[in-house]
Amino acid sequence: MPYPVSDHYDGARFFNPEGARRRTGRFPMLRWVTRREGRAKWPDRVENRIFAPPPAEVAEGEAAVTFIGHASFLIRLPGLVLLTDPILSERCSPVGWAGPRRVRPPGLTLDAMPKPDAILLSHNHYDHCDIPTLA
Repeated sequence: MPYPVSDHYDGARFFNPEGARRRTGRFPMLRWVTRREGRAKWPDRVENRIFAPPPAEVAEGEAAVTFIGHASFLIRLPGLVLLTDPILSERCSPVGWAGPRRVRPPGLTLDAMPKPDAILLSHNHYDHCDIPTLA
């Protein structure tokens, strides 16, 4: 079944409407990383809005979804608590001393959430598969 035509799909293929940006010269990726070309300043800290805690139970045929942060959600179904892509660490990295630092605290702390019956990992990138949180 073909997808509907849109600003990124012409009926046959997906595309970037602005075209691809070409970086020229030697080591363009290294220059981009070290000079931070074209990037907005990332904030040091962003405070969370206060949300109601997840319900202790849900009725049959219903679900309660609580946003934890990034791609992490706590999903409560009748008889099942599911946690998706949990990352509660301060940094998103294979090592604790490097990598992007979290600017927003998790929406729920580990102590505030019910013990999950299952954890769903969508893919194995560091920002979706945080080993310290999983441990």
